[in-house]
Amino acid sequence: MRIAYLTGRTWRNKPLPLNQLPGPEQDDFELLAAACAALGMHFEVAYWDDPGLVSRGFDALLIRSCWDYVDRPAEFIAALQVFEAAGLKVLNPAHVVAWNARKTYLRDLAQAGVPTIETVWLDRVDAPAVAKAFDALDTAELVIKPQVGSGSRDTVRLKRNTWSEADLIDGPREAGMAQPFLPSLESDGEVSLFTCAGTLTHGILKM
Repeated sequence: MRIAYLTGRTWRNKPLPLNQLPGPEQDDFELLAAACAALGMHFEVAYWDDPGLVSRGFDALLIRSCWDYVDRPAEFIAALQVFEAAGLKVLNPAHVVAWNARKTYLRDLAQAGVPTIETVWLDRVDAPAVAKAFDALDTAELVIKPQVGSGSRDTVRLKRNTWSEADLIDGPREAGMAQPFLPSLESDGEVSLFTCAGTLTHGILKM
């Protein structure tokens, strides 16, 4: 079984040569590729926006280090939809990725009763919107980040009564979100839980 192991053309704003993965993923890839090869699954690293993927005889596409999708989210989702329409299995499915790519999925989780951080959604990030968010959340510190983003890019942390409009230069360029800063993230970290087929496989503590 041939699987396209999808990556982006850039990593942290630097070009990635063809068939090369971001440095932090290379060791993991070797372990995963060896384990899967023993099960008859063979990976080939490929750019997610390569239009030739459809005709290269792959059985499936695995979304891995496609971090440049944040610069072209609509194009990324459209590419996955094209692959599926051509009969390729995309892991995960395009409709799931489309839902998860924008952080508004938190709104859906909250409506379903899942505990989430209280959030104010911003159509644009400017001084009046941030001032209203401080009042709505009644917090001493805010974190402002883009609705589509990764790696804390275009994210700012503001303190009430000490921030200025100039601080927003490093914030989101388009639609954003405001959340109260949680001190526990600095002291205790953040736990990410991973499941497969409904079964918890492992967790990671991010500091």
